[in-house]
Amino acid sequence: QLVSGTYKIDQASADSGAIKKWTKYLQNVTAGIISIPQISAHGSWEFLLYKSLDANVIDVMLIADISGGGTATGQDGYGVRFDSDETIALFESIDGILTDLISSTAKSLLTWYKIKVTRSIAGVFNLFIDNVNIGNATDTTTTSSNYLAIDADAGDIIANITKFMGVI
Repeated sequence: QLVSGTYKIDQASADSGAIKKWTKYLQNVTAGIISIPQISAHGSWEFLLYKSLDANVIDVMLIADISGGGTATGQDGYGVRFDSDETIALFESIDGILTDLISSTAKSLLTWYKIKVTRSIAGVFNLFIDNVNIGNATDTTTTSSNYLAIDADAGDIIANITKFMGVI
């Protein structure tokens, strides 16, 4: 469901890091939000992420109460943020207030990153970037989900979103 903004579907013309030639991706033309109904708050999520500009912020809400980004009023859940300081973090959102649970060192712009997040039934999260485990954290505040939501700025790209449901 397109909530706001405009997007285009394109495909990679050559292999570039985590993305392979001919892979289709979703690119923001103007800033906005896309949401997908989702009721599972446990399992694993994988996707490719590309940030185009230094000032941009991309939120991928993996577990979300509302169809919006991490800082949206009323948002409770967990997500991955590629922030304006170029870090990639797994965060908790409580009424739109963010707390980082796991955070990377600064990453490069104009580079594809493979992101994987797992969450066990006991609330243990793991964040992987390019198949490297960045860390883990336990949080059980939010135990249900209504959406997977993507809040991105113009030029940002996401590809190959996969959700594996079930108990880990």
